[in-house]
Amino acid sequence: MTRARPSSTFALPLTDPDLVQAQAYAGRLLDYDQWMVHQSVNLAFTVHPDARTEAARLQLNGLGRPADDLRRLRDTLESEEGAP
Repeated sequence: MTRARPSSTFALPLTDPDLVQAQAYAGRLLDYDQWMVHQSVNLAFTVHPDARTEAARLQLNGLGRPADDLRRLRDTLESEEGAP
């Protein structure tokens, strides 16, 4: 499935500081996602399940806003890459 790219007629080219900042931001988002996956695995495969652990497990629903932010960053950088 292909995604429609946003119109980039008014986009300015990315500079090196922009890319460094984007890389640092992506790293922070990935750190969070990795932590969330680790916590989810711990909840999914707990040795001694109890009501509190089960309640926490049922609260999980994806990786949340940081994962959405990471997708938006990826899409923004892809659209900038294709800009003249």
